[in-house]
Amino acid sequence: MKIKAGTPCFVSEKGKNDKIYPVIDFHGCTCFATDEDVEIKKNWKCADENLIAVVTRANSVETLVSHDGAQTIVWINKNYI
Repeated sequence: MKIKAGTPCFVSEKGKNDKIYPVIDFHGCTCFATDEDVEIKKNWKCADENLIAVVTRANSVETLVSHDGAQTIVWINKNYI
C-alpha cells in the first residue's frame, strides 16, 4: 500500500506488556516526508478505532532520524488507506 507524502501519522511507544501504542498528543504527531510503501498490521489495535498500525522506513517519517535500513511502526487514520 502506498502512502503519500504529507499524510499525518502518530509515532509509537512501548507500553504495558511490551505492546506498541500510538503517541496521541503534540509530541507524537508527525507526517510522512516522502511517498512510501507501507505494510498494514491488521491485527494491531489501539484505543482509537480509526487508527491502524503500519510498518514503514523510519527515514520516511518527518521527525524520525535513523539509518537507512531501520523500520518503525506509525499509526494513520483509516481514511488515508
